[in-house]
Amino acid sequence: MIDNTLATIDGAIRSRWIWTGQGQPIRDGVIRVEGDRIASVSEWKDFNGNASEVHDLGDCCLLPGFINAHTHLEFSDLTTPIAAGKNFAEWILRVVQHRMLSSIIPGVPAKQAALDRHHQGAQEAIRGGTALALNVVHGALSNAVDGLYEIPFAELMDTTDLRCQQTWRSARSMMRECVDRDKLNENRSESANENLGMGLSPHAPYTTTGRLVCRTVERCRRFHLPLMMHLAETREEIEWIEKGSGPLQEMLEMMVGPIGNSTADRLPMIGYVNEIVQAPKTLLIHGNYLDHDSRLALAKHRETAAVVFCPRTHQHFRHEPYPLEQMREQGVRVLLGTDSRASNPDLSILEEARKVSQEFSSIRPEQILRMITADAAEFLGLERSFGFLRPDSIGIINSVPCSSLSAETVLEEVLNSQTKPVLFGKS
Repeated sequence: MIDNTLATIDGAIRSRWIWTGQGQPIRDGVIRVEGDRIASVSEWKDFNGNASEVHDLGDCCLLPGFINAHTHLEFSDLTTPIAAGKNFAEWILRVVQHRMLSSIIPGVPAKQAALDRHHQGAQEAIRGGTALALNVVHGALSNAVDGLYEIPFAELMDTTDLRCQQTWRSARSMMRECVDRDKLNENRSESANENLGMGLSPHAPYTTTGRLVCRTVERCRRFHLPLMMHLAETREEIEWIEKGSGPLQEMLEMMVGPIGNSTADRLPMIGYVNEIVQAPKTLLIHGNYLDHDSRLALAKHRETAAVVFCPRTHQHFRHEPYPLEQMREQGVRVLLGTDSRASNPDLSILEEARKVSQEFSSIRPEQILRMITADAAEFLGLERSFGFLRPDSIGIINSVPCSSLSAETVLEEVLNSQTKPVLFGKS
């Protein structure tokens, strides 16, 4: 197999199997790409193109480019995850320390260091087969990286009045940059431009006031932006929400004083959920310890709200078993994310899907792979371009070795494999 960051498609590619994002895989199929879009998907016997332009990959399964529904590319300079520590607050302090130190590199401007970290993470995501990443951005917007589409989410915090001002200043700057990019793209052909926009991300209950969450929802509704928020991630967070005490409160008092904005204005768990599901699209990150009423509220809003499960981050913190099967039974929409290199050994979203396959045998392989392809694309309203292999989809295609003889076992082999995918597209 080719081991490039992004292998270039020149004409058409053929393989033993093609999974288009729905239904059973196609045996002996071929995909033809024109420009940066898929022109046709068919069985080899029905291919009417020029056979000389076809690159035969042999025993492989072709799949849509993957969608990572939650990541923080800014921590991609880390070679190993930051140790979980004795509690979550301790880990957060280590993350904050790393963020500060990583911006102070002798001879390298802080902005350039941030761009380098983002680029490093984007390249790693591409190597893992990711076509689209929903990335939380702390500070300025980074340049796009060829081969990876990205929806940036401006991180919002208001533990202090100064932090609140900085938060909205960064968000407004990002919105202006996104508008400017759209103007620059107006003269490009429709097939070459995908207007993905941006989103807003009130970080977590302990770093955002109830007022900020409400204000963010209002802004999202006004400008039709998606919202992303970490919620019900740890038992320490639940203690803080219910009692205003525990390690997270001690951390806040150490960092911002005894009376932090967020401490004085917290909501109950169901209050946060009921508020954020009012956004046009809501991604609730982790949801490890959501209560019953909160899950029911998310199920009620499943067309516009989803929970993003990050399996290997969940393992890193040794959380209680994730209630994935219960959520699905209740009707909660669940997607997958990698979180960051601060809590994950790499940024491969396929490895997150493989982790789900290992731990939840009751969930069929197709359902798991749809979490990182079709389901994510449909939820985001981007199914025309992402999540499927079909005419007019963006021509970013994953190839995973597969020698299955039966369509019934193809996707199971993809998830059981230890092989990294090769991502094909236009570099």
